[in-house]
Amino acid sequence: MRLENTTPFAANFTLALDKQGHEQIVLVVRATFTLSATRGEPTRVAPVQLPLIEADVFGADPALDAPVFETDFAHFRPRCDVLCHARAHAPHAQPATSVDVGIRLGQWAKKFTAHGSRIWLRGAAGHHPSEKRPFLAQDIGYDHAYGGMDPEAENPAMAKTFQENPAGLGYYPNSVNREGRPIAQTSEFGQDALSPDGGHPPMAFGPLGRTWLPRRQYAGTYDDFWLDNRVPLLPLDFDDRYFQASAPDQQIPYPTGGEPIEIVNLSPEGRLSGNIPLTQIVVTFERKSGRITQRIANLDTVLLLPEDRLVCLTWRTRITAERDLHEFARAIVVERPLDGATHWPDGMNRGPNG
Repeated sequence: MRLENTTPFAANFTLALDKQGHEQIVLVVRATFTLSATRGEPTRVAPVQLPLIEADVFGADPALDAPVFETDFAHFRPRCDVLCHARAHAPHAQPATSVDVGIRLGQWAKKFTAHGSRIWLRGAAGHHPSEKRPFLAQDIGYDHAYGGMDPEAENPAMAKTFQENPAGLGYYPNSVNREGRPIAQTSEFGQDALSPDGGHPPMAFGPLGRTWLPRRQYAGTYDDFWLDNRVPLLPLDFDDRYFQASAPDQQIPYPTGGEPIEIVNLSPEGRLSGNIPLTQIVVTFERKSGRITQRIANLDTVLLLPEDRLVCLTWRTRITAERDLHEFARAIVVERPLDGATHWPDGMNRGPNG
């Protein structure tokens, strides 16, 4: 199938199979827009468009680190993921020991508190946290949120894992002596996360690991029945919610355009704003028989990059083949502005038909 992308945005497609083994085309468009430190300034198409993410991106140790970015080629997302890759920044460039950070998109909002790094100290009365270290910029990903793995020194099989965030800090149920162990650097808004035995939700804005809870509960059952009757197809109890990369409290209905964006203390500017552009992505699938099918893609991922003053929007649509993928001749991707105009920067490539 030939792809004709008439927009200035990154676009591509991949093959998927539904539960019945029918072949599908999943077409993805990723657009990069600017954010502003001036309230009310319009969100515009960025002069440099970021590429589609073709594979999951991890830190230095993929076996232990939290994911940094997830691939753009999920087969389907029933809701919109709101994700953010950033650090907490102390207001007015003055060192702080705690900073409240937050994001608002339309009617949805999430906020939590970032703390300066600390360790457990041991004294006559037991363990107590050290003083918080002042910071100007503090990491707030899942590697620094509450969670982690705590081995049992004499019996490795008894290691305990915080299933909602195995990559985190602060979970030490096996450790009688936790002196020197790091404490979680994020917590629920206005609170702290000091219990070594669990009970604190991990607070971050990035993607969840594919094997973490609650995400893995949607992956389906891979048992003998699946091996004997289904492989390589998905299990019958696979749930599309598995494709949601964000935490449940960051999943919202698909934005329709115009929703305001506000970001607090996640950039040196302190506050950034913008809006979801009033635009649609329309994809026309043309078969070799001449029959066409037109789809309005779902805006199912909002990725905020406030330290670069950018927001990346990902639209997705899919179509199932009646026989196989060879029946499709081409797909045409078009941007349909809902406000009557698209403000592309001068000189930007508008696609083959732009």
